[in-house]
Amino acid sequence: MNNFSWAITDLVMVTEGKLLTNFKQELFFSSITTDTRNLKKGALYIAIKGEFFDGHEFVEQAFTKGAIAVLVAKKQQIEQPQILVEDTIIAFGKFAQWHRQQMNLQQLIAITGSNGKTTCKNIIYHLLSGVLNSAEVLATVGNLNNNFGVPSTLLSINKQHKYAVVEMGANHSKEIDYISKLAQPDIALITIAGRAHLEGFGSIEGVIKAKSEIMNGMVRGGSIVLNADSAGFDYWQKVAIGKKLKVLSFGKSALATFKLLDFKQNLTSSEFSFSYDLKTYNASFAMLGEHNCLNILASIAACVAANFKVAKLLPHLLSFSGVNGRLDQFKLPNGLLLDDSYNANPDSVKVAINTLVTISTKTIFCMGPMVEIGKDSAQQHKAIAKYAKQAGVNFLLCSGTATKNMPASFGKGSYWFASQQELGKRAINLIKTRQADSCLVKGSRAAKMEEVVTIIKGYKGVLC
Repeated sequence: MNNFSWAITDLVMVTEGKLLTNFKQELFFSSITTDTRNLKKGALYIAIKGEFFDGHEFVEQAFTKGAIAVLVAKKQQIEQPQILVEDTIIAFGKFAQWHRQQMNLQQLIAITGSNGKTTCKNIIYHLLSGVLNSAEVLATVGNLNNNFGVPSTLLSINKQHKYAVVEMGANHSKEIDYISKLAQPDIALITIAGRAHLEGFGSIEGVIKAKSEIMNGMVRGGSIVLNADSAGFDYWQKVAIGKKLKVLSFGKSALATFKLLDFKQNLTSSEFSFSYDLKTYNASFAMLGEHNCLNILASIAACVAANFKVAKLLPHLLSFSGVNGRLDQFKLPNGLLLDDSYNANPDSVKVAINTLVTISTKTIFCMGPMVEIGKDSAQQHKAIAKYAKQAGVNFLLCSGTATKNMPASFGKGSYWFASQQELGKRAINLIKTRQADSCLVKGSRAAKMEEVVTIIKGYKGVLC
């Protein structure tokens, strides 16, 4: 988690814990973990009580594997060092917040939104690493963006880091409020408010308010980057003004600070132009989709808020190749396989369909279920089937219980499959017989549609 050590006495002080074991000399721990399976010698083990497990049951195993001490919410019958706190999750967060305050970061950039968080996080990291030395920039690993992941990222900040790029996700209200207050961002970016995690937020209005929580932990005089095209833009602006934050915006709207003027793409890359500060800029990048163009604009705006010049950032765009599972491109004999299997909600699915139909007129859409989209899930899936048909998709291949009624809404050229293997085989057949030349694969994380991508990629003769 880091390349230096923390003192047990600091942990006790920050968490307001009680040290239940005396020791003759100061003890230090060099890493922190909540999972004994990846515990390293010299670590602090934090016992978390979850819905299906209790980390206190693994305390002895932690010491067997080399833990220095344990942070617990229940007193353990052991002789080794243990720090007792009321709530180990809250204590973990407090210690991460304290560590962030000890480090001399120039800027911490936080990112939230229904779509595009990880892509923007990676773009910002890439741009800053290009202008600076990559050792001076830290970014969230993967999508560790919740009340466990954000503290872990904060504890990874070391004295070399000048900038940290922290992704923040949520599936219920107050979650972003909590992690923003831990991270204390200098700059924040809200990518978009969409119909994701509606089971937790209740409505699009709930999503909008939840995303605004990222401003609750921001430092005084910080900068917020907003999507001028998104639902919630006016609300976010009012919140930002009330908190005396500087506002930058991006989008196609005439109100945008960074305004998209033109966008075009071919099978391998995209070009766009945008205006900022009375100047027009042209740029290229090796990804597809207008939504990715807007992700880039958002990322540039966040970097400008951190006092970087647009002209210094743009040359590094061409070397950014995208994020795994987010419209990854693979060659087919006469077209492309688009792997957008990482996640899905109604808005992101429509964006992916729009990208597919701009690169080909002979298309397959392989669709897995969208989860956590609320009580009207069945209607949302039917609406996607109709949207795909109207957009010009030729074949809709579905798998998963939630997609069972989609073929009836799509009509001719749509099929439901009991397994991803059957779906993958049908997609291969359509490509081999030249009924289709390009294919999009998408579904929520739980749908594991990357397995369909693997099947298509693995069939001899399909990929160029």
